[in-house]
Amino acid sequence: MGVFDGRFLDEMKDKLEIELAGAVAIDKAGSVELQRRVSPLLPTARSVVVFAKEIYREVVDLLRPTSEAGQAHGGDLLPVHSEYLNGRLNRGVHELAAYFRQRGYRSLPLPAVAPTDQRFLEGLLSYKHVAQLAGIGRIGWHSMVITRQFGPRVRLACVVTEAPFEPSPHAFEDFCSGCGACIESCPAGSLQAPGGAEAYSMNKFSCRTYRQAGLTCSVCMKVCDEALRARQRT
Repeated sequence: MGVFDGRFLDEMKDKLEIELAGAVAIDKAGSVELQRRVSPLLPTARSVVVFAKEIYREVVDLLRPTSEAGQAHGGDLLPVHSEYLNGRLNRGVHELAAYFRQRGYRSLPLPAVAPTDQRFLEGLLSYKHVAQLAGIGRIGWHSMVITRQFGPRVRLACVVTEAPFEPSPHAFEDFCSGCGACIESCPAGSLQAPGGAEAYSMNKFSCRTYRQAGLTCSVCMKVCDEALRARQRT
C-alpha cells in the first residue's frame, strides 16, 4: 500500500473521533531511547502512531489544590472524565491496529493508561515523548505535552506498528519560556526550572505522594492552560 501519510491520519481522526494524531517513523526519529523502548514490544516495528483526545476546559477549570471540609471537590470530576476519554482512545488505537493487521502489518495497541513500573514510575513507552516526536506538541516544564490546539489538556494513546509512515511535521514552539506558572503553583513543590537539554525537572515521587493524600491535583495543567490563554489575549 506504500507509505501512510498525514492525509491517512486525518481520515482516521474523523472516523475514530480523535482530535489530534501524529506518526513517528522510528528509523528517522533520531531517538535511541524510542528504539530501545519499542524493540521489546514489537521488534519489527517501523512506526508509532499517537492519538490525543481533548480534556474539557470546563473540567480543568474546577481543579484546585485544597478542599474545604465537608465540601465536594470539583477536581473529582477529572478522573471520571479521563476514564471516558481513555475509553475512546483505547477504542481508537485498537481499531487502528485492527486496520493495519488486516493489511498484513503486525501492530500493537497501547492503552491510554500505560502499564507502569510503580517502583520507578516508568511506563512501557513515554507517550509524551512520542507525541513530541510526532509533532503533536512540545513537552512543558510540568512534563505534560503542550499542544497548539488544547494546551496541556490532552490524553494520549499509541499504536506500535510495522506500517510505514511519513514523519509528521514537528512543533518547535517554546510555550514555557518566561512563564514558570506551573512551578510556582505546584502544591507538592515537585517542579523546578529545567537545566541544560532537559525538557523538565520533576520529582515524580513527591508528586505521587501528594496525589495519594486523597486530592485530585493536576493544578499544573490548569495554571498552564490559563497562562496560555492570557498570552494569546496579549
